[in-house]
Amino acid sequence: MTANLCLHIRRLPAFILALLLMYGLSNPGQATTIRPLSLEQLTRTSSEVVHGRVTGVESFWNRDRTAIYTRITVAPQTTIKGDVSEEVAVLMYGGTVDGITSVVVDAPELKQGQEVVLFLNRSDNLRAEVDLPATVTPFRLTDLLQGVFTVVTDSATQEKRAVSHIARDLLSEPAAATQPALRTVALSLGGPEGFPLNELTSRIRQIH
Repeated sequence: MTANLCLHIRRLPAFILALLLMYGLSNPGQATTIRPLSLEQLTRTSSEVVHGRVTGVESFWNRDRTAIYTRITVAPQTTIKGDVSEEVAVLMYGGTVDGITSVVVDAPELKQGQEVVLFLNRSDNLRAEVDLPATVTPFRLTDLLQGVFTVVTDSATQEKRAVSHIARDLLSEPAAATQPALRTVALSLGGPEGFPLNELTSRIRQIH
């Protein structure tokens, strides 16, 4: 990810917030530039890859009250890469605290109860900015939105599939029809239908 757009908005009605976000996304001067990563690149640039379920979402100020962070707590079901055995604390810029909303446009919105596969990197340097128990290891998502696969269950087959939202978005872009490289990256991430969860797990383990 080459740039992240962060907006700080104090006590605005929801419809005004929506208009601001629409303007920011459509204004070329405010656009976020994404460097699409293949599954191999995502895997190799991540220290850990975890399949688990979101058990908590909490936003808070940093120590100096100059930035808002959101902590996503994930209970691992399977560690696909790396060494994670306890709950994972994923920290991201953005969130809402004290009526103030900080928005990072290319950040994923994760919700409690979601089943996910996350591509992560340890970020011990965050301890200088936020208060965390000594037993908690802070992580960041690899390239924000690109580091998240949502696990869904196929209603017809009951098969679990891991879907990359960035892959779906890339294929929906008109540029995908004229830029084979974009299509190749999106398909390497499973395309709009994603991978069977077991297949994604196997592919990641073969890469690293």
